[in-house]
Amino acid sequence: MAGIGFQLQKMFQEDYFSSRAKAYGFTILLTSGPWLITIAVLTLLQWGMKNYDVDLRTRELFVVSISYTFIFSQVIYFSLQLVVTRYIADLFYAGKIEDVAATSVGLAKLTTSIALLLWIPFALLTPIPFWYDWLVLILFLIMNLIWVLFLYSTATKEYMNIVYAFFFGGLLTVVGFWVLPIGELVHSLPYIKGAAVMLGVFTLGMLVTLLWLLYHLFISFPDRPLSNQWGFLKYTYKYPDLLFTGLFYSFGLWISNWIIWFGEGSVYVENTFRYHPDYDTALFWSFLTIIPTMMTFVISIETRFYKKYWTFYGFINEGGSLEQIKESKKVMIRVLKEEVVRLIRTQGLFTLLVLLLLPRFVTWFEWKADFFELMPITLIAVFSISLVLTLSLLHLYFDDRKGACTTTFLFFFITFFVTYTLLPLGFDWYGVGVAVGAAFSFTYGGLRLISYVGNADFHIFTKKDPKHHQNSFEKIISKFSN
Repeated sequence: MAGIGFQLQKMFQEDYFSSRAKAYGFTILLTSGPWLITIAVLTLLQWGMKNYDVDLRTRELFVVSISYTFIFSQVIYFSLQLVVTRYIADLFYAGKIEDVAATSVGLAKLTTSIALLLWIPFALLTPIPFWYDWLVLILFLIMNLIWVLFLYSTATKEYMNIVYAFFFGGLLTVVGFWVLPIGELVHSLPYIKGAAVMLGVFTLGMLVTLLWLLYHLFISFPDRPLSNQWGFLKYTYKYPDLLFTGLFYSFGLWISNWIIWFGEGSVYVENTFRYHPDYDTALFWSFLTIIPTMMTFVISIETRFYKKYWTFYGFINEGGSLEQIKESKKVMIRVLKEEVVRLIRTQGLFTLLVLLLLPRFVTWFEWKADFFELMPITLIAVFSISLVLTLSLLHLYFDDRKGACTTTFLFFFITFFVTYTLLPLGFDWYGVGVAVGAAFSFTYGGLRLISYVGNADFHIFTKKDPKHHQNSFEKIISKFSN
């Protein structure tokens, strides 16, 4: 986030409406651009298939196949992201830039190996044609590699290249569908073959995204020795709490879906893909409301709060007086509270607005009654999830890895336990588990953060090496600012 913070600070230094609008737009593009582009592409493809009167089973198989590749590739990525990010940060700080590209090779090998291990039982135990399994595997591997390159593109501060990569990959997909007679072809084929053609079109677009990111990785790291590909693995032992934080958060996000896939109203597509049309769709649309949190967090934390944070640690690391440390800590805590309250207020008001507009959305989008009934609870759940993510990141800002790990563990465990317990009660209780789990964990995370930050100087000076307490992410910032 270092480069983003500096660019935003420059934009907000200019007290013009256009500069601030540009800063907000820039932040939305960086935090949500690839996600929104992918959603737009899938929406256009589905609309195109409806326009060509493509069979419902074809559309359903196509969408659920893509959903599986996205969900499980994201689980792999989120599980490893924090450990690898910490390792890359330390490489930059130590000046071992040449090892960064080598790490990308090792991480790519690891993620694709995990993907293969997940795919093999899927391919062997499901009755769908084996050639279709191979198409799913190709997209699955491409998505895993895209997330790996995504991580390294942020490390090189090539933020807009990520957006461009997804944009041109998506543009090729949509243009290819409309320019070539793909719609007519899919309409004329049996539904499995039609879904395979659509999956191939989408995969081609994702391949363009992958090659774009790969090209910029080669440019950013012209020297690419492969002698230290697996260096990041030692960080799984050095910082196991980072590994478990990623695991618990990623599993907590999807565990309610996986359980509800076996409940009332679930669908079993080709005896291969399980999903719940109403719950999955409600949660998906609810996740779109998290964009204000992502934008507000980056702008608030990376601009106003970060200056106070850096001042506090600067006094500690450079030998400031006790009064300076106490005063800077007081200011830092005050600003942190203000920014967290602002974030909660912004996300809360946006969620409330969507709740009030739900009846309108039902009319506009012709939503089913069951789907409409699920939206309020999923909106509340996503509101709480956004705060879990925010508080976990703030714990890591202060190197409270135990706090982040415990917060995400509670999120996962409570969501799992409540969802599984309420599953026999049926549709009316769907979404309650993830809402309760997220609400309980963000409450704990907030109380833990208040306690930990209030004693931040104590935690620093009681560590073995207080001079190096500062998070490696902040060491990068110091390096970039010189």
